[in-house]
Amino acid sequence: MPYSIIIPIHNEEKYIPRLLDEIKPFSYNNEILIIDDGSKDNSNLLLKECNFIKFIRLEQNNGKGFAIKTGLKNIRYEKVLLFDGDLELKTSELAKLMVLNNNIKFVLGERFKSDFSSYSLWNFGNFFFTNFFNFRNNTKLNDALCCAKSFYKTDININCLKSN
Repeated sequence: MPYSIIIPIHNEEKYIPRLLDEIKPFSYNNEILIIDDGSKDNSNLLLKECNFIKFIRLEQNNGKGFAIKTGLKNIRYEKVLLFDGDLELKTSELAKLMVLNNNIKFVLGERFKSDFSSYSLWNFGNFFFTNFFNFRNNTKLNDALCCAKSFYKTDININCLKSN
């Protein structure tokens, strides 16, 4: 069963050519939807000419959550994969997220291979939030804020998503 790959972007002009080149192989069996969340650079000019993606441009920046909700409302397939357009993660890792089946309902990517609490203030915040999330939900995630995720669309209620 194919996936709908949702990629929210904002001012990612410098990454777009490489992103498109690297995700093209995934377009043969899947739908790729890129949502430009009000970029002020030339991201939209590069994306609107691409024939293997579905492109939605939001005129103003509404936030990543809003862009993801927009994507979820405009996809065709039941299996969903979220992936950031800034190439923080390698696009070759997309295939590792495409393992949903009767036994696997959700997959979460991970950006860090070891304890990341000392890398930067942002990473420390992620470390703190991930540990709080794990404590609250009795889970053992390593990177709760990673955007690389796959799940079934029917497992969420889009209308109940509040964060923009």
